[in-house]
Parts: sequence; C-alpha cells; structure tokens
Amino acid sequence: MKLTLTLISILTFSVVFGQKPNLNKLWVGDANNYLRVDTDAIRVQKSWDYEGKKNVTTQAYRYALIGDTLRILKPDFYDSTNHDFIIETLSTDELKLTSLNPNSRILAFTEIPKKVLTFREQHKVYTDTITFQKILFSSTTCYGICPAMTFQIDNKKQMKFIGDTYAVKQGFYTAVLPDKLYNELQKALAISELDKLENHGVFNIDAPTYRLEVHYNGKVKFIKSSFLPYVTYELLNMLLQVPKQVELQQAEPMQISFTQ
Repeated sequence: MKLTLTLISILTFSVVFGQKPNLNKLWVGDANNYLRVDTDAIRVQKSWDYEGKKNVTTQAYRYALIGDTLRILKPDFYDSTNHDFIIETLSTDELKLTSLNPNSRILAFTEIPKKVLTFREQHKVYTDTITFQKILFSSTTCYGICPAMTFQIDNKKQMKFIGDTYAVKQGFYTAVLPDKLYNELQKALAISELDKLENHGVFNIDAPTYRLEVHYNGKVKFIKSSFLPYVTYELLNMLLQVPKQVELQQAEPMQISFTQ
C-alpha cells in the first residue's frame, strides 16, 4: 500500500510539473499592451499618450526562457541589452511578470518599478456587456492581391456589401448572416477590448488600409490603420472571410458611410 501511494505521488508530481502551460499565444495586458509569443520571437505592441497625441509601437524581439526567467534581448546599434522578467505566474489563462530591470519599458510604456505586469489570455477578456448596433469595415488593395471591399452588418443580421478589386464579387450586394456566423461575430467583438482601442493611424504603402467602425452601447469606435491592434486580429480575420460565407444577392447601388 505504501509503495502504491509513493508511485501515485511521483506520477502526480510529474504531471503537475512536467507539463508547463504554453507561453505561445496572444496575451492581453492591463497597460494598453499586448504580447504575441511564438517559438521565434516575442512581439510587443504598446500604446501611450504624449503631449495630447496617441502613440503606438510594435516591436519583435528574440527571447529565452531560463528557468523561471523570461529574458528579452533588445538589440542596440553598439550593444545589446537583456531585459529580464521573473515569471510569477504562467497558467493557461494568466501571465504575471516582474521586471528585474526596474526602469524597463520594453513591455509597457508606463513605469513599473517593482510592479507586476499582468496579462490574460485573449478569451479571458470576454465581456457580455456589449449591446451591438452595427459594424462597418473596409479594406484596400495592397502590394499583392488583398481584396478592396466595404461592408456593413447590423444587429438584424443584414449585410450591405460593395466589392471592388480582388473582392469575392464586384459591385453592390446584400446578404443575411446565418445565426452561427452572426454569433461568431458577437463573440469576436466581445474579446476585442472595444473600450480600450485607440485610433493610432499607422500606415504602410505596401499593406492594405483598414477602416473599422463599431457602433455599440450608444458609442462609436473608429480605427483607420494598416496595422490594427493585436487584440482585434481574431475579429479582423473573421471580417475578411465573412463575404465568402454568405449568399450575396445583387442589389441597387448604395452608399456605406463611416463617421470619419
């Protein structure tokens, strides 16, 4: 009996400590910051206000896991600097880091001396407080075959669509979203941190320009940029696929007007 209990204890120890939670995912921070981690790099997106202007930066860094330490290597023209963070918590839902470089702002622009940076897995920022009215979306062509299109979806599942170059269809169309697709849209909006999104307007001549406008809770959130916040990527990927997932019916010419 004693031998059996010993074996069970050893097996339990192996399961608990032998299977580490996966760091490779999108982590949503509490300081207007996001981490996208994969096996090759850690990509940091952070925003801040300076002299009344909204700013955002996105950088990719090499990193290493050394025991319970996350080391981020920041290259410099003359040298490289290590930014070390103790991993206080790493679960499937939460990541907590304490900086060993008190003045480091590599993961968040706000000063964090002796402060723990807290991140959550994206689906854990889900909110059921969104009363959705409508969403407007447009994309332009790029140095490639990106679709140029504009469409609107309202809370009655009605869709208006204007397709241009490389779009699934060219011209004016309407459609009705199936219940399943509409519910997926609602869920994507619920994990996109709408209240925290900022319109930074970062553009690249080779990339498409996106316009995203969400009417909800009596408010309007508008973003125009080539690079949307990481937290909207699930929503963005869904919106790019929606026109292929509905039955577009040809319609009379129409206008879809953004507030900006």
